[in-house]
Amino acid sequence: MNSVDLTKTAFSTLRHAYRPSAAFSSEDMLTFNRNDITLENSRFKSDIYQLNSFGFWRPRINRPLRINGAIRVLTRTTENQFTESDAYTASGTLGATYEWSPRWLFNGNIGLTNSDSGTDTSTSSFESVSAIYSSISYQPYGFDASWFGQFDLRNNVDDGVSVQEAGTQLGYNLDRGLITDITRRLSFRGSQSINIIADSENFSSQTLLSSLSLNWNRSSGSTSDMARLSFSDTRTIASGPRGDDVEGDFQIINLQASIDNKLSNRSAILGNATIQATRNFRPNIPGVTPAGNGKWTPTATLDITYYKIALFQVPRLSFHSTLRFVSNTYIPAVGNPVDDNSRDDRQWENRLEYTIGRLQFRAISRLSEIQHEKQSYFLFQVRRMLGGY
Repeated sequence: MNSVDLTKTAFSTLRHAYRPSAAFSSEDMLTFNRNDITLENSRFKSDIYQLNSFGFWRPRINRPLRINGAIRVLTRTTENQFTESDAYTASGTLGATYEWSPRWLFNGNIGLTNSDSGTDTSTSSFESVSAIYSSISYQPYGFDASWFGQFDLRNNVDDGVSVQEAGTQLGYNLDRGLITDITRRLSFRGSQSINIIADSENFSSQTLLSSLSLNWNRSSGSTSDMARLSFSDTRTIASGPRGDDVEGDFQIINLQASIDNKLSNRSAILGNATIQATRNFRPNIPGVTPAGNGKWTPTATLDITYYKIALFQVPRLSFHSTLRFVSNTYIPAVGNPVDDNSRDDRQWENRLEYTIGRLQFRAISRLSEIQHEKQSYFLFQVRRMLGGY
């Protein structure tokens, strides 16, 4: 290599699932990630271990009650040519859902988090309850209409400081199928809701969320396609200690189209194009987002994928190849970026997978240009499934 810059990455995953009956299931995953970055005048190394455990229980008969719990533990060791540090985070949550009736749903959750950065420790916890109501469906003027409501109470404790919060939401949905037959469907959906939040630190906010969408689906022989046009408008008025962080308006217009063309029963070409424009009137949030100037900012994405199963007539050997373009433009792949922080990213990924029983082999190569920086990536992975899968 002509360059002294070098990045080494190693990772491993161990997964275990336990499902003794339809009423109970649990899953555990232990992961390890190592990054070793060597630059011309420096070196950085990090080791991360993470354990995630999740459990779910629901009675086998008359099942209105569901209980779930999760535990997450993360440890991180970092070092460079001058220092070495250790940090960890551990958290646990327990939740229950009770379906009182087809219209009423009640939720309760508790959680605890403890973290140690090596120089500072913190402990936080929360308790929350909520009630959700969904109405029956009405048919005014050919529409399917329904309304919903929700009420929430929450208590947050952060290093001994307690904050209570209450919130409520009320809204409605409107749906209508405009064209419906065997191969085509055109549908409309609209919704609007108002969300009110207040807490014991004199913070309050009122948010009005409105959305409209038009959906088109068609299927003909070996080809199916889809198009969707949507608009969303969010307007928030807030006051109190965090009011400036959330107050403001935000709009988004999204147009998405996709096509799936099956070349044979073992191969196909898929295409997906998305054009999106956003406008932000929110204030500056230090370290998160800059202040919105009210101008429309476009983003376009184009994905083209070819896949082949039983490559070279070899059973269980598959090949995927994907070209992707992302840019701040109104025309994917060929438009000129219009944003001050212009983005014109390109990526070509090829993936080869082979399975022998429970043994899986995977090779991935990726060439990309992200934020005007050219990158290359190669991965070879071997995975063995154990247990009653």
